[in-house]
Amino acid sequence: MTLYMRNYALQYWPDKRNTTPNHLRSALADPETVFDDAFFSRVGISLKGFPVIERVLFTEEGVSAFQEPRPECRFIQGVSLLVANTADEISSEWEAFSQVLLQPGEGTHYRTADEVATLFMKSWVEPVQVILEQKILAPLGDSFDKARWQRSESWRSQQSIENLRVNMKALHHFFSLTGPSSVKDLLIQQDQKALAEGIDDAFESIVMNLDALPEVQETHVSLEQFEALSKIADELAALQELQGKAMQVLGIRLGFNSRDGD
Repeated sequence: MTLYMRNYALQYWPDKRNTTPNHLRSALADPETVFDDAFFSRVGISLKGFPVIERVLFTEEGVSAFQEPRPECRFIQGVSLLVANTADEISSEWEAFSQVLLQPGEGTHYRTADEVATLFMKSWVEPVQVILEQKILAPLGDSFDKARWQRSESWRSQQSIENLRVNMKALHHFFSLTGPSSVKDLLIQQDQKALAEGIDDAFESIVMNLDALPEVQETHVSLEQFEALSKIADELAALQELQGKAMQVLGIRLGFNSRDGD
């Protein structure tokens, strides 16, 4: 997924420097531009993934913007094909890469099983931090009157809450439903059943609260939504503490801030 920065190409968010609007405007300025592989090979990642698709599709003009031939139509076709091809590449490469993970050793990409385990645990722990800090706390701000939902991940398409649901369900699945070697099973094997069940309960509670939360409409966060998201943020912080305990039990060291330098 991270090979050739494909993760950023698919989901370049947050765009902290707000580079996408200018890049997109330049790309659409010439009606003769062909949005093919050659085009996408020379442009930045801000024009290659889901966020730019959302930006083009979900505007005040809506579907009416595409009733006449416009560069936007051809751009959407081009970038959608790019996303589909990238997904196919990742899927086809995973089978071979999975064997690399299963057979660490000298002269291979991963020298030890511990390196592989650390890689997997980072992919379970780090997303919780991203969800908490970037997907919830950043849009909420310090108080209700400072909430800015435009900072959320997919506010234009009103999918930011749904993204959170999908994220947390996937991480819960990673924890408990990936076979006999799941993180939950490994904790139980270390006589940490209470910790394993505590993490399970934390995920279930967060998912339940997200399922009950409606999408924010037109960027207007209601007081009820603000309070519900604040509660979920507290639950995520508590989950992080449980994850830290799990890493100690399993002997995994991710560092003080495992995302530094990524």
